[in-house]
Amino acid sequence: MKKRILSLLLAAALVLSVFPLSASAYVGDIPGVDYTRIEYNTILDQEVKFSIGSHEFTGMLSNGNRLEDEEVDGIIREFMGSYNITSEELQTLHAIEGKALKYDESREVPPRVLAELLLSACGVDNAETLSKILSGDATFDLSKLTGESVLKKLKDMAIDKLIDFALGKVAGETYKELFTLAKNVGTVATREYMEYVASDENAQRSFAAALALEKFYSLCNSRIKARERELGQAQWRLTCNESVITSKTLFGSILVPQIWKLAVDLKQTTPDPIDPNGWGGIYTGVVQLNVNHDMAPFDQQFLDKFFMTSGLPIVGMSGMFSYHDEYTAGSTMKRQLRNGNFSIQLGYADAENGQVEKEFSLAGFEDLSNVWISHPIKAACEYDLYNNGHAHVSVSGGSGDAYCYFTTWFHGEPTANNEGLMIDMYNYVQDVRVRVSARGITVAEDFGGSGMISSTIARDNSVYEELKGACKITISGVD
Repeated sequence: MKKRILSLLLAAALVLSVFPLSASAYVGDIPGVDYTRIEYNTILDQEVKFSIGSHEFTGMLSNGNRLEDEEVDGIIREFMGSYNITSEELQTLHAIEGKALKYDESREVPPRVLAELLLSACGVDNAETLSKILSGDATFDLSKLTGESVLKKLKDMAIDKLIDFALGKVAGETYKELFTLAKNVGTVATREYMEYVASDENAQRSFAAALALEKFYSLCNSRIKARERELGQAQWRLTCNESVITSKTLFGSILVPQIWKLAVDLKQTTPDPIDPNGWGGIYTGVVQLNVNHDMAPFDQQFLDKFFMTSGLPIVGMSGMFSYHDEYTAGSTMKRQLRNGNFSIQLGYADAENGQVEKEFSLAGFEDLSNVWISHPIKAACEYDLYNNGHAHVSVSGGSGDAYCYFTTWFHGEPTANNEGLMIDMYNYVQDVRVRVSARGITVAEDFGGSGMISSTIARDNSVYEELKGACKITISGVD
């Protein structure tokens, strides 16, 4: 039915006056084409949020191989050529479509005409068929409607006011049921009905021109989408390369900066066949999360806020010893979670209110931890004659020196499952020496030694607690 209308109107358009469209609407190069009704990917990047626990990273969903305006024009020209449609004919149809826009509420519209126009717009032949479609009869083949849902068609085309107007004038249960079904699914009458009410001849031409142009742009857009799908294989990408700086309190007292960096590079490997926009499908690639720490505050405060509060027996002897942290290099604590073959499916059908949310898991990621912490704490004797571990006595031409130090190493290790940090007391060295000199005789004794005292003295499993929370990808502004 629509094809007949299209053919008749294109023939009739040759004898009607031409009203060219405003050039300001063009983004392409073909006169007569309303580019606001041409649908193709023009935005390369769509913001994506990656949430890991309480941390959020911003990335992009990108179409890396969209059609250029010249390619879109080429598809439209090819379609126009195959149907012998000229720019002048398109300009005429647009002029006719917009000619009768006044609405006269006092004019009565024959119910039969309203019903026939609605049926024609939906591409079906009778009210019974439309009723089946609206009621969800699965036996009706929606593919007969050129791939568009009747409900979407009706919702996009109508106005509540005229449905009420038509209901008040319909005679006969068949048409009443037809319009009631339409209203029950939130449908409203078409703009073209308003144009019909304005005046018979102009409104009929305007309505028919609208149908013809709707068909024209629908077929053009379907070809454009098909071409985008062809070029879009493995071109859609999900990427992220962002850092988030927060802080973490180690062992309940030492606050250090914690730097999270998420690197994502996923390519669409299997497109979603029902997604008309092309972005839906399976994405595969690399996801890597690095968690680093600025350990300078930890090193600077290790002696006072960790060792001195550790409760170790040697700390209780602070009246006899002074303590010094003799670490020579900065500590490091890093964690890397990496999956070089990460895969996630983002479904076009999952989009709700223009947004897609998809949870993912870090299970199975390669988990690397790099911890290097080495703090030798030197205890120097301060008892009796000792000052900073050294005592000197001089009597009757003779002298004696004594040195008394104990050094204990504290090393850092990852806890089980790399969840946090533990500190081991690893080994010790004692340096106790006595040197006596009198009348040319020197006696030296060394009571030093070393040993292993390996034991864990503290654990903190809260370092990576955010990794225990939900992980999610959120894409907004999609349809």
